Amino acid sequence: MSAMRLDHMLLAVRDLDTATFDFRQRLGMNVVVGGVHPGRGTHNSLVHFGSAYLELISVNDPSHERSRPFLQHLESGDAPYTFALAVDDLDAAGKALTARGLGVEAARDGSRQTPEGVLLKWKSAQIVPARGGPSAEAPPLPFLIEWQGDQAGQGWFRDRVVQGRHPVPWGPVHALIIATRDPIGLAREYTRLFGWEVGGSGDPIHLVMPGGSGVNLALGQAPAIVLVSGTPRAPMDQANIVVGKAAQRRLERYGAGVIGLAIKTPNIHEAVDALARRGARVHEATGGRWAAVDPADAHGMLIELIA
Repeated sequence: MSAMRLDHMLLAVRDLDTATFDFRQRLGMNVVVGGVHPGRGTHNSLVHFGSAYLELISVNDPSHERSRPFLQHLESGDAPYTFALAVDDLDAAGKALTARGLGVEAARDGSRQTPEGVLLKWKSAQIVPARGGPSAEAPPLPFLIEWQGDQAGQGWFRDRVVQGRHPVPWGPVHALIIATRDPIGLAREYTRLFGWEVGGSGDPIHLVMPGGSGVNLALGQAPAIVLVSGTPRAPMDQANIVVGKAAQRRLERYGAGVIGLAIKTPNIHEAVDALARRGARVHEATGGRWAAVDPADAHGMLIELIA
């Protein structure tokens, strides 16, 4: 099985300028203007966390057919959209996933022009349920991305590490968080279809991607996948309630899917205090090992801080 790693999560927002401002001012993040996607009708801003990044994506030209899924997703407001897995060889990864019972659409060339005039290029392919499969039962599926390793691409990886420094002590991404009504069942499906492995034990379920840290090696350790249900975990403190509500909202609006990121911090108390001074509502869990930012302060996205 081809190695893969979490590359980025997409947060769909109605107004990119507003979201960019809010993530900078309220959440203390170093948000970088990304650029325009030619032929897609979208533009973005990016927040780097070393090991992965957050893409704030919005529609700037609704006449493009490829912008319609974003417009439909945004009908109920800003919300996490999907996530991307990086691979070194898109064709090989697609064949491996097809052999495991998934469908992989034809690869598309992608690019965006940065404000500095640099053209970044990649290939991507959407993962879909196998033809004839029970699409209603399918797990939340990401898309694959292979970054072009030209001079611009190598500079992009260096920039991703450098720009992962923020006014609030945010560190690298610890995990992508996915909401599901059946964490155990979804873990089995991801293990069967992707070859991921359950890391550790207990609730929530952590999934790791074997060999993932070797993909785009300069980015460091590959993040995990965390599966949560819509039922708050014990103890019933405010942090767990925030997570449970975020999961339930996702399930009610769209069904199972991505709801946010867990991000490491070198000092959780310092980070919580800094966010509170900026006006963000953030709740420490019992024991002080992690905290949750209210999604209302992050354009519908759940953010966990992990010590």
